[in-house]
Amino acid sequence: MAALSVAATCDRARPRRGAIERRSDTEPSSEAHRPTPSLLRRLSRSGAGVADPHRLNVARAAAFEYRLALRRPFTTGHGTLGVRQGFLLSVTDCDGIVGWGEAAPLAQFGGDLAATRRTLATFVRRASETGAIADLDTDTLATHPSTAPAACAIETAILDITSRRAGVSIAALMGSSAREVAVNAVIGHATLDESVDAARNAALAGYTAVKVKVGTAVSLAEDVRLVAAIRDTIGPQIELRLDANGAFDEATARVFIDTVARLRIAYIEQPTPPGDAAALARLTRDGVIPIAADESAATQESAHRVARERLADVIILKPMIHGGIASTCRIAEVARANTMVAIVTTTIDAGIGTAMALHCAALIDPGRAHGLGTAALLVDDLTDGAPRILVGRMAVPGSGLGVIPHRWSDVAGCSVVPLGESIG
Repeated sequence: MAALSVAATCDRARPRRGAIERRSDTEPSSEAHRPTPSLLRRLSRSGAGVADPHRLNVARAAAFEYRLALRRPFTTGHGTLGVRQGFLLSVTDCDGIVGWGEAAPLAQFGGDLAATRRTLATFVRRASETGAIADLDTDTLATHPSTAPAACAIETAILDITSRRAGVSIAALMGSSAREVAVNAVIGHATLDESVDAARNAALAGYTAVKVKVGTAVSLAEDVRLVAAIRDTIGPQIELRLDANGAFDEATARVFIDTVARLRIAYIEQPTPPGDAAALARLTRDGVIPIAADESAATQESAHRVARERLADVIILKPMIHGGIASTCRIAEVARANTMVAIVTTTIDAGIGTAMALHCAALIDPGRAHGLGTAALLVDDLTDGAPRILVGRMAVPGSGLGVIPHRWSDVAGCSVVPLGESIG
């Protein structure tokens, strides 16, 4: 299949093997999985997440646009999603090593398909002109919600190449010795019986944490009844997380929180609208149950503010919309310094985006359950070797990103075309 792709002349120069520090193979506490400050400074300087981008020579770059149906419509406080659109990026170095990245913007988080398309087309063109990636300011791209997913794709592809060269995973290249990461189950808006069945199945499948969407029931009493029924189903040992997607005003949120506090809630995500940071901070100070910032941390700027001012107890980090692994790790460092918990989540990404988020979670805190299971909502994840959940955990792949795209032409509910062609 042809694609918007370019080729450049190679001089066979290789990146320095081992240029990024790696830790030992021991399995210490999550504290030891932090990227070191010197690593973060190098990642910041490099822009694309490579210790020395001037030494990486690009032979070819190509981009594709995809449209994937969901297995069933997924409803949250933002509305109902039936189709996921995004982009795949491949970068080939002069030794034929291929790195892949994914850009999957979401409009409710400031994502813009047209801006992502333009940014990736520019990357492909510049790779052709220069044979390198050093002149691209992906740090700046990552700070803008409309271009952050494209920055994520570029960084992921380059990290994939670099770690494949070193024969280790992206997470290991950047300092993590974690071999697996716990994952929370997600129960979307459904009937009470369907939600209870999903919770029971999650418990039987070995999940240690379950997240339940709340805030769209016809009454607060129904939401409370749902949460109570799920707690009864999963028992006292499994962590129960709630996600309101900003559906409650402050007064309603306070009533709801007071009512469900007896049910041992780990935290509630975004109980109030994201535009009201003061309300979120007041609920956090109440201390009834832990409060998590999700939509209130939807950009790099807002996420850094939440972490710096400790507007919540927990911060939800989405590397796809925060511009990639490096920028997400920087936010997590600020949050951790202010005694906040950082949870990494996917955004209904395909397999490449899911694998990228898995590596990010392995760096930030592999001992906690992260929200990495959303690819299961899609009819296909477009990859071979995509991370699978086994007994509530995902294994960190052993080389590079750990996944490659498969032949997608025969997948029902899936359209993939070269960037620049109509996707229909």
